[in-house]
Amino acid sequence: MSPRKSNLESTIYFGDDGWWHGRVTMGVLPDGSPDRRHRMARTEPAVRRKVRELEKLRDEGCATKAARKPTVGQWMETYLTDIASLKLKPRSLDGYWSKTRNDIVPGAGKHRIDKLAPEHLEQMYRAMLDAGHAPSHVVKGHRILSRALKIAHRRRMIGENVATLVDPPSIDETETNPFTQEEAKAFLEAAAKRPTFMRWIVGVGMPLRTLPAELRHAQGLQAMLPEAVHQVLRQAREHLPRPQGRRTRLHPPQDQEEHEPRADPARVHPLPDRA
Repeated sequence: MSPRKSNLESTIYFGDDGWWHGRVTMGVLPDGSPDRRHRMARTEPAVRRKVRELEKLRDEGCATKAARKPTVGQWMETYLTDIASLKLKPRSLDGYWSKTRNDIVPGAGKHRIDKLAPEHLEQMYRAMLDAGHAPSHVVKGHRILSRALKIAHRRRMIGENVATLVDPPSIDETETNPFTQEEAKAFLEAAAKRPTFMRWIVGVGMPLRTLPAELRHAQGLQAMLPEAVHQVLRQAREHLPRPQGRRTRLHPPQDQEEHEPRADPARVHPLPDRA
């Protein structure tokens, strides 16, 4: 009788099916039962190599979790619903959903995340370019998918983020030539003499964060440029709460409007006393 193998010791044997089999203990499953991974090959050296690879991942703590991995489409839905929604603003999250539904899911949504290969992403990017999308649009989709796969790799759902192995299309960026401080002052002084002064100021100075830091904080320029204090973002309808039960009235009834007293303008905005 062969001696009992110690804990975490792998087993290699030749099966009746003509294949060599290897079984490696990786840990325990969520229900407490042993997590035994199976590998098979035609030759003994091949199966031993596969067993050593599993043992190395186990010893380094890099082994993926034992569970059936979701598809790219399923993981993207989980990522956007439970993870990205906690950090992104509604407008940004809406853009993530749009590129996921229109580009990522149709292009690679059926692949399991642990079976996704760089070739799959390259084919998806090529199809997007052939459909008329700009390279910048493809790069945005690549960044969204890469971020989702990064989270999956961090949680040991996959062994590697394949998006880091793919080079997205290059973007032809136009080099900007910002004004110097003297040129900016001369421009503002010339624009102030025109009736469309504010149109020129808004067109050149907005958004303010795109201006060089030395111009945004230059003495005399900050007072001449408009200051963006508040910003209004259009949210998609799916982010708005839906009324429950009967429809909510958006306006009071006509008879209620007629009988309600109107506010006195003098009390809302008191007029200054005249001497």
